[in-house]
Amino acid sequence: MAGGDGPQAPAPLPKGVRKEVLRPPNAGEEHFPQKGDECSVHYEGRLELDGEPFDSSRTRGEPLTIKLGVGQVIKGWDLAVATMKTGELSRFTCAPEYAYGEQGAPPKIPGNATLIFDIELVSWRADDDLFGDGGVVRTKLEEGSGYQEPGDDSEVLCSVKASAADGRVLEDRPNLEYKLGSGALGKLSRAVDRALGDMKKGGSVSLRCSRDYASIEDGEGPATVEIRLLELLEIEDISPEKDKSVMKRRLTEGDGYQKPKDGGSVKLTVEAATDGKGETVPGFAGSRELEFIVGDGEVCDALELLIVHMVQDERAVVACSKPEMCADAKLGLEGLASAAEGKVCLTVQLHDFENGKAGWEMSGEEKVAYAAQRKEVGTRLFKAQRYRLAPQR
Repeated sequence: MAGGDGPQAPAPLPKGVRKEVLRPPNAGEEHFPQKGDECSVHYEGRLELDGEPFDSSRTRGEPLTIKLGVGQVIKGWDLAVATMKTGELSRFTCAPEYAYGEQGAPPKIPGNATLIFDIELVSWRADDDLFGDGGVVRTKLEEGSGYQEPGDDSEVLCSVKASAADGRVLEDRPNLEYKLGSGALGKLSRAVDRALGDMKKGGSVSLRCSRDYASIEDGEGPATVEIRLLELLEIEDISPEKDKSVMKRRLTEGDGYQKPKDGGSVKLTVEAATDGKGETVPGFAGSRELEFIVGDGEVCDALELLIVHMVQDERAVVACSKPEMCADAKLGLEGLASAAEGKVCLTVQLHDFENGKAGWEMSGEEKVAYAAQRKEVGTRLFKAQRYRLAPQR
């Protein structure tokens, strides 16, 4: 086993399990297998009473593979193998309570028998070896919640802290907006990408990273990297033309799955208006709470397009490559036609909304009245040259 963090010493063996090293481990081996790791061993077992062998992997011609510490083998074995390093050959004497106890394992092993095992640790593989080479070994700390997981090119909000074996902090990013596959974390990126790939919101992991995956010097102990997934920054093209001229990026997950619909009332806050350089757009009146009817054209096109893609309490950014779509007198942005880097971003939180009756809930008369009212709104929007909104009515 290569890589991982510094050697984690196993617990001392109890009095009922005695160890004698017959052959030391391979040169350079520092690490012990941990609970859940897959261990490949050769062994021979015999009775202490008369030295009679009762089992041997070597006579079968292949090592035995076990998962350590989960009860697949006798208690003495779980404790014994945890004290070994790759290549080591040791003799363990196990008292009955750490072997087969009062019952024994007839016909070869009588009750209350003390057993002697010569065990060779041939190899072992960490339970969560992300690349199969021992370079990055993951320990899950918290599972997280929900069902969504980041995919290729996903953007997330996460915390990443990397520490060297001597405790030096190599990287500490408590609120990092990170795009998987971007390489923004340098040498750490590959390990972080793999770990994030199957995490859920609120989940956290610890990685043991060798120098192949972290910026550490030759001869220096491996790094420990702690990652917590805070949010999935879901990105969606909400432009009518699907030309990416209006992009939504979720900042905070909301509640439920219902979204505002045409004709429904909403209450939201526009927290910020920034340009492509991240600077406040000139004229922006500051954080504003707005209440309006969806689809009536009371607010700018960007907000109209965004709001029908949000859920209760969600927080998101809508980015427009056509600045005029964010022109809105209520925000102090009337007449907006250009912006730095040709982009305007509005940061929005949806506080509350109430949709009208669904079609199946309406009477015939109500359906006719609703259709006429929305047609009237569409005509007004068309006359006002709000062409992106008018066809939707």
